[in-house]
Amino acid sequence: MLKQFHINTVAASELVSHTRRLAIYRHFGLRAENAFIWSRCFFVRDDLSNITLGDRSFLNHFCFLENGEAIEIGDNSCLGPSVRVLTTTHDIGPHSRRVGNDCVRKPVKIGKGCWIGAGATILPGVTIGDGCVIGAGTLVHRDCEPDGVYLGLPARRSRSLETVLPFSGTALQQRSAS
Repeated sequence: MLKQFHINTVAASELVSHTRRLAIYRHFGLRAENAFIWSRCFFVRDDLSNITLGDRSFLNHFCFLENGEAIEIGDNSCLGPSVRVLTTTHDIGPHSRRVGNDCVRKPVKIGKGCWIGAGATILPGVTIGDGCVIGAGTLVHRDCEPDGVYLGLPARRSRSLETVLPFSGTALQQRSAS
């Protein structure tokens, strides 16, 4: 209970600096070095060791990470305000009680360079490929192939995005020499 207070009240406060917030989360196991986490994010479990945030990843205000299983967010990926990442569900039970007794845990992986729009929900077991854009309010219930825009309820690939190689100084030198 005291851990939850430190994670979801103290560290989540707008009065706590970004560097202090990240230090508190790391104290409770979060694996992140150069990530940015805005205030008012919520983590369900008080052991954050199953969450990995890549280099320059970003969590906006009010993100909800239900970390019953591993959550991995790749380098340069950004989650908009109020994004929900869920890792647990239940089997469907009998007619008398549809929510089954057994909790099913499945990891979520968000690739590198992704942009997850405000209010999107990512369900257990989903892998979002590198370079994807998930539109605001989208419900992601299946894996997303890399470099695509996904929209809707449920998420559907609406278009493909170009794959551009990272900037290279040699390419600039070759261009200016021409």
